[in-house]
Amino acid sequence: KVLSSYSFSNYVLIGQGNFGPIYLCNSLLDEKQANDGEINNKKVVLIKYDKVKVILTNSLYSILNQINFYRKYNHLKNPFISKIFYAFQDSSFFYLVKKYYSGGDLRYHLSRKIFSEQKAKFIIANIMLGLEFIHSLGYIYRNLVPQNLIFDKKGYIHINDMTLIREKSNNNYLITSGHAGYMAPEIIFRNNYGTESDFYSLGVILYEIMFNKLP
Repeated sequence: KVLSSYSFSNYVLIGQGNFGPIYLCNSLLDEKQANDGEINNKKVVLIKYDKVKVILTNSLYSILNQINFYRKYNHLKNPFISKIFYAFQDSSFFYLVKKYYSGGDLRYHLSRKIFSEQKAKFIIANIMLGLEFIHSLGYIYRNLVPQNLIFDKKGYIHINDMTLIREKSNNNYLITSGHAGYMAPEIIFRNNYGTESDFYSLGVILYEIMFNKLP
């Protein structure tokens, strides 16, 4: 089957990524076209990546790395990792079609309230389970920030955006990506780092959840 942007309808702009817009839209795929019954006539998130921007910022590896991660492990259906339905492209864009989680991201909620200790424990436990899954596959996430943690309608967290994920390495001091304020010191100072760096970021997020500010 050939997918295109015309396989989806009722586009509503819900965000702007580094490489293009992010839409909430309806899938027009029928049972025969869909490889996952969950997508039939459902709302999905469609992310566009402008190829020119991707190439000019030397980000092609990161985009393809994310797609390959989902391609290899999406079938495991970990409940704390966001789900992807499709990846496709045309002459101008790469597209990712992902499951829609209606609860908003953690950044949105932090801007409106301070969580109770009980709720903070629940959120952190969700994130830890997602990170443990990623680490068990031999990867470091490297992108743990509130805007990449999405709530579903039941209040569970799903780790989103795998563009910075990388396989573990004993010699990775030159691979320094992340977000200021959440990066572990060993990454900032260009030392080798491991999965512990993700738990440093998790500690920063816990502090932010409890006190509504960065440490």
